Amino acid sequence: MDAIKKEFDCKLKGIVVKDMVGNRAKIGSEALWRYRALRNGNFLFKHEYVFVFRKEK
Repeated sequence: MDAIKKEFDCKLKGIVVKDMVGNRAKIGSEALWRYRALRNGNFLFKHEYVFVFRKEK
């Protein structure tokens, strides 16, 4: 986040926490997503952070 702020001369406007539990795209297939993630050595994310920046003039 600090590297982006310095590289693009912008200011952090806010942080959005997106809840991934109960996502409509995964309804009825949670077990499949879990299997694929564990088989490939990936993490099962319950949330993600979205950083919102504002470009400085």
